[in-house]
Amino acid sequence: MQKGFLNREVLKMAEAFDKLYTYITQFPFVRYALIVGVLIALCSSLLDVTFDEDFAKGTGVKASEYNLILAVVIAVIIVLAMNLVGSLLISALVIFPALSAMRVFKSFKSVTVCSGVLSVICTLLGICISIVYETPVGSTIVAVDLAAFGIFMMIGKFSGRVKA
Repeated sequence: MQKGFLNREVLKMAEAFDKLYTYITQFPFVRYALIVGVLIALCSSLLDVTFDEDFAKGTGVKASEYNLILAVVIAVIIVLAMNLVGSLLISALVIFPALSAMRVFKSFKSVTVCSGVLSVICTLLGICISIVYETPVGSTIVAVDLAAFGIFMMIGKFSGRVKA
């Protein structure tokens, strides 16, 4: 190997990552597309790991690697959401849609899809209400999430899905 070969390769790799980072920061939709792409590509393995880690290990899935991927994806989503609402409201925005969906649906896939769709709808509705009534964006989105939780709780109660 030539002297300095490794340095040139590292420099090329650093330049490539710099270009990718610049592209991702200039076009926010690319970030979301990458996150959705990772989740779709690894859907079955992530489902196995999140549902039953021991079963996933037994079937040959490298659970520790998928746990790391899932943690990184969730961290990226939380960091991206902090720009919109601030760090204190993130937990409510992550928890409410999932709790709402769990009131109506039983399967993991249904809960995941419903909570994702509900999260987008509540966010857009919260932003619109916040613009019209000149209220803080973050807390308005959480209020819409809370209202959606109440609606889903009633639907679950009347349909017999939730006993309490």
